[in-house]
This record gives sequence, structure tokens and C-alpha cells, in this order.
Amino acid sequence: MKNLKLLFLTVISGSLFVVSCSKKGDTGPAGKTGAAGPDSVIYSAPMTLNMSFDGDYTYYDSLAVPALTKAAVDKDLILGYLKVQLPSGDSTWIDLDAYGGAALGASVQRLTVLSFDEDLTGTPFRFVIVPANVLASTTDITVLDPTSLKRMPYTQAMTALGIHNPSPKGNIAAATAQ
Repeated sequence: MKNLKLLFLTVISGSLFVVSCSKKGDTGPAGKTGAAGPDSVIYSAPMTLNMSFDGDYTYYDSLAVPALTKAAVDKDLILGYLKVQLPSGDSTWIDLDAYGGAALGASVQRLTVLSFDEDLTGTPFRFVIVPANVLASTTDITVLDPTSLKRMPYTQAMTALGIHNPSPKGNIAAATAQ
């Protein structure tokens, strides 16, 4: 038994010696560039809508968004969210399309929030721009199409996009009303 303990200690000591004495090799070549991650997703801070009436059943608010390029308008998924009160008294961010009677228009450097028959002035709004390459590479949403992502509440969509603690101030300069 004593010899077994001595053998065991010798093997452990020898193993530690071998593992701790290693030579650091040369640095290998750089790896391939990875797919775009959640840092590529652009999301705004909440802003308050200030709607105008076009005189023909439509209220609108036009927001300057310098980060909104032609490529983003043509290829990316652009989501808009309104903060609404729940019957419980709590509030939550819901997709603009799910609100009913509201829509989001996008053009180069501009988002337009449209509301049919309802003035949304004073309602908090925020947006998310999801690049097409993120949609194609984010493993959490490969089973979802953009329509499904658009129907998610804000926090669920951000989680699916890999953004687990989004800054309340967004990650771009504030959009401005025009």
C-alpha cells in the first residue's frame, strides 16, 4: 500500500513537471475573418414621435438616420418598435407592424413612421437595422425568416440577434425629427 502511494505521488509529480515545462512556439498565421456579429446590428435609443397630419387620413413622422445607406435600404432588415402600455400597467416595446394601422418607410438616411387614423405623437419609438449578412450568419435565427423576426418583441429580437444587454442609448448617434 505504501509503495502504491509512493508510485502515485511520483506519477503525479512527474506529470506536473512535464506539463509546466513547455516551450512557447512561433505565432501561427492569422485565421479567416469571421462572419459579422451582433456588433454589426444598429439600434437606436428611444425617441419620442412628433407626428404631422397629411390631411388625408395619415399621420407621419420623418426621422433623419445618417446610418441608413442605400445598401441598407435595399438589402437589410429594418425594424421599428413602439412602446405601448399593457393592461397590467406595465409597458413593452412591440413591433410597429404588430401595432395595427402603422407602418415604417425607409429611404436613404431617412425613416418615416406612418400611422393611419391615429396620431402617435408622444409615443416612444426606436429602430433596429439588421444587415443581411448578419441574418445569414447568426445561428440563433437561422430557423427564422425576417417576417418572424419582425413579429418578435424588441427584447426577444435583440436576444435572437445576439445582443443580450442592449444599451438604452442605442449604438448610433440619435436620429432626429425633420
